[in-house]
Amino acid sequence: MSFGMKQARALVDAGVRAAEEKGYQVAVTIVDAAGNFMWSGRMDGTKFVAPDIARAKAYTAAAFRQSTAVLEEKANPKPVFYTGVQVVHAGHIAIGQGALPVWIGDEVVGGIGVSGAAPQEDEEVAAAALEAEGYSFPAADVATRAAMGHSR
Repeated sequence: MSFGMKQARALVDAGVRAAEEKGYQVAVTIVDAAGNFMWSGRMDGTKFVAPDIARAKAYTAAAFRQSTAVLEEKANPKPVFYTGVQVVHAGHIAIGQGALPVWIGDEVVGGIGVSGAAPQEDEEVAAAALEAEGYSFPAADVATRAAMGHSR
């Protein structure tokens, strides 16, 4: 399975559908494994800052190869270190729930970030998009999804 513009666009569309079903207004952004922008969509009525936040979340999930919820938990006891990480990657890192890495097999090929709803709702949309498009979830992300009441 390859990961290019067509797959990125399909993930954004799946995320928008999931958000519409739940009544959320969000932006969904996809980056590749190196954090480069691939595709984004902002639903009507979503705050104009949401796409930039979604992109930073997606970048973070791809860079750290884990959900941003898991990273947020790791960052809480080390605020000085993670603030430094954010400064070094000025404008690219957003440590907050709402993004997941995109895996094909055991390789991270990108990240999906969502912004506009509550943090757990953003992540719910990201997970629903990945699931709708047939992507797998590694152990750490499965644990996050289980906490949200989803199965693998």
